[in-house]
Amino acid sequence: MFVGHLGAGLVAKAADRKINLGILFAAAMLLDAVLWILALAGAEHMNVPADYASGHYLTFDFPYSHSLLGAIVWAAAAALLWRIFAREGGLMTGAVIIALTVLSHWVLDALVHAPELSLWGDASPRVGFDLWDHQPWALAVELVIALAGLILFWRGKAPVLWRKLAVAALVVIAAAFTAIGAYATQPPPGVAPIATTSLIIIVVFSVLAGFADVGKKAT
Repeated sequence: MFVGHLGAGLVAKAADRKINLGILFAAAMLLDAVLWILALAGAEHMNVPADYASGHYLTFDFPYSHSLLGAIVWAAAAALLWRIFAREGGLMTGAVIIALTVLSHWVLDALVHAPELSLWGDASPRVGFDLWDHQPWALAVELVIALAGLILFWRGKAPVLWRKLAVAALVVIAAAFTAIGAYATQPPPGVAPIATTSLIIIVVFSVLAGFADVGKKAT
């Protein structure tokens, strides 16, 4: 899931417009950033199923980044960083929004992943509703979340028009990436290329969204 996570960031933006959208995108994708960093370090693992050409998805061993307990820990850490470094008012509200945005990643992943998201580690029960086995539905869910978030972003005191269009363009590009990945038949060449590429994409989308969400507001 990619564009669905960005949609969750947009929904969070509607809940607290003082938080920069780039920060919310980074929060929404934090668990994946942790996953790929740990995968590069060899602490978590990506697996290519034998039926990848027909299933179009990877499986993972990721107890530190994508267990429910891990997600709660990372959400708390992100909220704490917000409390420490945020300069605007409403710090407690902002911290809660940041934490919920991080946690939304686990909830959305539970919808699409196979039952591989553990509750607290390798020995705990695992959950996953496996929508990736029904790719059109999985993609539809992501697009609905993204569209809902984009509509909410455009309402009220959102940035001026060109900034709105810039965010919309990011969502469209993310949707294209998601659709391409959903129907890819060739597995990734290895952990390092996909981890590095994914981390770059997370940083680029977060930075661009951050720039698009600054400046004069529309009335």
